[in-house]
Amino acid sequence: MPMCGWVLPCAHFSDCPQGTMEDVEKARKREQNRAASARYLEKKRAEGGARLEDHKRRNRVNQATFQRKKQAEKIIKSLQREERVKAFEERIQRGEPGTSHLSPDTSEVESIDEDDQEK
Repeated sequence: MPMCGWVLPCAHFSDCPQGTMEDVEKARKREQNRAASARYLEKKRAEGGARLEDHKRRNRVNQATFQRKKQAEKIIKSLQREERVKAFEERIQRGEPGTSHLSPDTSEVESIDEDDQEK
């Protein structure tokens, strides 16, 4: 095996590299999980409709819970970000040390506005 870490045929010997050892392992695991999931569903179908429906219902509930949780996390993150931005803007307005280079320079803004008005 070449030192580059690629599984043969590697990029040095072919135009189509197959990926690193980790990529190959991930693909193998993914395929095993798909096969196990298919076997599980086949078993549930064979056991009868009620158990399969129960499994599907629990799966829908789990998916809905997961989606609500992700949505709540997004909302919390956006609120936290807004709070941080607001606090930072207040620090700039107060002129705290370390923020003087961030305070708005009104003379520069006014000159830009005057240029826009002339056009």
